[in-house]
Amino acid sequence: MLLSIIIVSFNTQEFLINCLNSIFEGSSIDSMNNIEIIVVDNASTDKSVELVKKSFPHVKLIENEKNLGFAKANNIGIKNAVGEFILLLNSDTILPPHTLESLLNYIKENKDLDVLGIKLLNSDHSVQYSLGYLPNLFNILLWMTFLDDLPFLKKILPAYHISDKDFYDHKREVGWVSGAFFLIGKHCIEEIGSLDEQIFMYGEEVEWCQRLKNKGFKVIYSPSIEIIHLKGKSGSGKYAGIIEEFKALEYFFSKHKPAWQKPLLRLILKVGALLRLILFGIISGDREKATIYAKAFKMA
Repeated sequence: MLLSIIIVSFNTQEFLINCLNSIFEGSSIDSMNNIEIIVVDNASTDKSVELVKKSFPHVKLIENEKNLGFAKANNIGIKNAVGEFILLLNSDTILPPHTLESLLNYIKENKDLDVLGIKLLNSDHSVQYSLGYLPNLFNILLWMTFLDDLPFLKKILPAYHISDKDFYDHKREVGWVSGAFFLIGKHCIEEIGSLDEQIFMYGEEVEWCQRLKNKGFKVIYSPSIEIIHLKGKSGSGKYAGIIEEFKALEYFFSKHKPAWQKPLLRLILKVGALLRLILFGIISGDREKATIYAKAFKMA
């Protein structure tokens, strides 16, 4: 088996079914013979499990008794996977026809492949920002102060979140790629271990990529394959992940950086949360977002 696709789902019935339909309807029989699909359900209550059993009997379904989070659920899928490569795929993705053929060909043509991220598109087919360089105090400061959004700087700075559209037009090595579509060789997992289960959801792929880099593995981004990612639909809404990302960064620095950097990180995050609270709460009048950043400010 060349490829194992792991899809974690928690009450994402509609998106999960659409995702699975896009895989089965858009892939050839020859491709599917080289692929297994594993759905790990985190105790959904929306009949996701029943629909998968009924409509996709060839899918390997794992039913958790409670919501274990993204990292732990994926790790369960990884333990049950037999493919040479593992693809972590969000349930809120749509794969255009022949996507998996292209992916299988890419794997076969790149014998030294460790990790691959691809071009993610929003529902309107605009580029979705989905990768960056590994976090450090400098690029977190740039991010929190909006400096990495300035047109003349974002093209040259090694930003934590890459927001330069031109960047996404070229294949290159990067620090991290989104867990919405994260292809990793099993040889890498055998060397560095699975996802860190201390991170419930959001930021786990960044921590994983740091361990990959520490062992000399390469994280590659390629625009040659594109999929649709309905960002936020598999999470808890349009602002899902803001507080969780702050928490994940604090954990990341505790695990991978010298102890003296943690207080500086927290100060930078507080400044960033305050700026966003002013921008979105006072200037833009977005109460929901302002509330979230107020919580982030207190937490940091």
